Amino acid sequence: MRGVVDADAVRELIGSSSRKFEGVEVKVEPGKVLATAETKALGQTFDVTIDGAFSVTDGDLYCKARRISARGLGLNALSPRQHPPRHSCRACKQSAARARS
Repeated sequence: MRGVVDADAVRELIGSSSRKFEGVEVKVEPGKVLATAETKALGQTFDVTIDGAFSVTDGDLYCKARRISARGLGLNALSPRQHPPRHSCRACKQSAARARS
């Protein structure tokens, strides 16, 4: 059996599976799926990025996430590394601009 996994199908899967993600954007390329969305947790809004791929095993379709990251207020919530105060990385500048608007 053959089929196509497109961005709309992945977007609907992510959006309907948990109902916690908003603004889901998906980019599907051969061998790679990149999805971004926003979610709220701990009183903050986080930008979530999922990098993964699809595979077929014993006739079943699986999506494996290779990397998941969540950023809120310029901090990587899933990493023990914390950004120092008053630094200038692009993600923190974007978060600060969103907070001001």
